[in-house]
Amino acid sequence: METDSYRIIMVFGHARALGNILIRSLANLENTMTIYHKVGEYYLKKKKYIQLTEDINNEEDNLDKRFTELEKIILFATENNKILIIKELPHALADEISLNYLSLLNSKYKIKNIFLARNPKATYNSMNKVLNYTDAPTELKKDRILQRSYESLMNLYDLIKGLVVITEDLQADPEKKLREICNFLDIEYNDCLVKFKPFDIDSIPEIWHKLGLEWFEQVINSTEFKVSNTNIDSIIINDEFLQERIDNALPYYNYFIGINKEQI
Repeated sequence: METDSYRIIMVFGHARALGNILIRSLANLENTMTIYHKVGEYYLKKKKYIQLTEDINNEEDNLDKRFTELEKIILFATENNKILIIKELPHALADEISLNYLSLLNSKYKIKNIFLARNPKATYNSMNKVLNYTDAPTELKKDRILQRSYESLMNLYDLIKGLVVITEDLQADPEKKLREICNFLDIEYNDCLVKFKPFDIDSIPEIWHKLGLEWFEQVINSTEFKVSNTNIDSIIINDEFLQERIDNALPYYNYFIGINKEQI
């Protein structure tokens, strides 16, 4: 890869869209540095992972600090010939200040953005494997899963554009989609993206411990990008509130289906 090739990759995906699995895959490439999501302070650990350690409010002064630190990391990665991978949850960046900063970063640096979208019913199904989502508080159902997260993802895409990856396509044929992603990123495909080394337990991001390792069990235990075909029709929703949220999220998902078809 030439020095002026794309070295900054931003991955956006709503909860349970397999964004962390994709990061797990891309991080197996040589010379990578990875930043994990959530608003907060950054620090460097084991030269491989950079992660956030403290949640902070979306106040302008705190965001100024956050994006200043992010810009320093971008410059460090560029100067040291590193591929920098940044993972963010879209609903954590839904405020106007964050959107302005992201737009500024994309105008200042050569950044390639990847947007992951998953069928809302499959998202619910994945969430329900981690906790009994039907019994979860209403606000958690609303904000964690569906409408807000999908809407924020669409707003981000409309602002900074990028490659749309449908999670179901990635699951159905990981190698094919990873080759497409590598082509988009100007990175040579390597089999390590599909079959990778066991996760170094000592390198688990601190933010994962804070959020609960049960959310990341699949990522930690994975040694390959497995083929999976979810039968969406077989997923039963017995909660009217959740069904309403799924119905409200579907237009956003279908929006990304349309974008994806245009990009193929």
